Amino acid sequence: MRLSILDYVPIFEDRNAHEAFQHSVELAQRAEQLGYMRYWVAEHHQVRSVASSAPEMVMMSLLEQTKKIRIGSGGVMLPHYSPYKVAEQFKIMEARHPRRVDMAIGRSPSFKNVNAALNENKEEKLDFETQLDDLNKYFSDNIDDAHRFKSLLATPLIPTAPEMYILGMSERSAKLAGRRGLPFVIAQMGQSSSSIDEVIKVYRDEFERWHGRYGGKSDEDVSDSFVGKIGEILEPDVSERFDADSEGRSNDGGAEENFVGHARKRSKESFGEVLYGGHEEYSRAPVHEGAEENFGGAKPYVILATFVVTARNDEKVEHLLSALQLWLLRIHYLDQPHFYPSIETAEHRVYSDRESEKLEKNKRRIIYGTPREVSHELLELKHRYGVDELMILPHVYGEDARLELIELLAHELNLG
Repeated sequence: MRLSILDYVPIFEDRNAHEAFQHSVELAQRAEQLGYMRYWVAEHHQVRSVASSAPEMVMMSLLEQTKKIRIGSGGVMLPHYSPYKVAEQFKIMEARHPRRVDMAIGRSPSFKNVNAALNENKEEKLDFETQLDDLNKYFSDNIDDAHRFKSLLATPLIPTAPEMYILGMSERSAKLAGRRGLPFVIAQMGQSSSSIDEVIKVYRDEFERWHGRYGGKSDEDVSDSFVGKIGEILEPDVSERFDADSEGRSNDGGAEENFVGHARKRSKESFGEVLYGGHEEYSRAPVHEGAEENFGGAKPYVILATFVVTARNDEKVEHLLSALQLWLLRIHYLDQPHFYPSIETAEHRVYSDRESEKLEKNKRRIIYGTPREVSHELLELKHRYGVDELMILPHVYGEDARLELIELLAHELNLG
């Protein structure tokens, strides 16, 4: 089971931004110990209860204080920024921490005044695909292309590049990711199962249309390439052998290692030689598991993200759920609370009939219950949509509750 984390870096009631950042470091370090695959931070502007308005700044802090977990943006809203500046920022992170940097890119608008402030004095607005072309040029250090800034290089010049992902919930974003051969990240935000199914299908169909199976390689080519070699090193995904009634153990009665843990155990002897031919420092990192060295990957790769709430007992789950629902209720309004509400604040909140309807609707965005129930639902999601990786949003109230949440799921899904 490949499981990752997306962090909003919440500022809790009676806490401040400094404490929020300190806790995110602690959470990332614990996630690394538990075997989570990657740890991403979101980008939210003018949201007073969220500290991650500049994910690249948070990322550098997390990279400096962890050792091996991948750290990424979830994501960078590229239309607001210069691709050249973004490339420089991420190349600096990649230079300091090679093969650990992810860059998920989105184009979601923010509040109207935020959009105006971020785009002030821009003479013309580049279309999103042109911006992706720009990033590709700057990361590849290519001065031969017929580009409007042909001789321009983004420094520092380094032998590796961040891994790129496309964020989106629409067929338009899915088609773009498939056409570009990039991994696709979709969030479960209350839309129907059929809608998620269709968007993922559009992505995979578009990927195959433009790149063919395995990015245009034949089965024979793939067997001798990174994809083939990776299969020899790694065992199958443990989630496919997880028995819902076996107390988190494999069907043969023994505890299973997960994809991440097994990969790390074998990497010392095998990965460097297979991927980089003994010259690791002069090779580009693959884009994702099973990727070839190009703008995109060798085959489609889908990550599904979702809010999760779990704890050791049902009462605590209900308390955490009530606080998250109150936060979700106000997050898209300009008149927002200054903090993530405490459980006590949420319990004393009186809701109108209209608000109560929204609370019930928002429940569809959240997987909640006991650790066993949440783990089984995550596995069901993985198999229902055939995704390659799941990403949880442990956006619950309290530092201890967040740590407990990721620990309980890691234990239940046998990540360590």
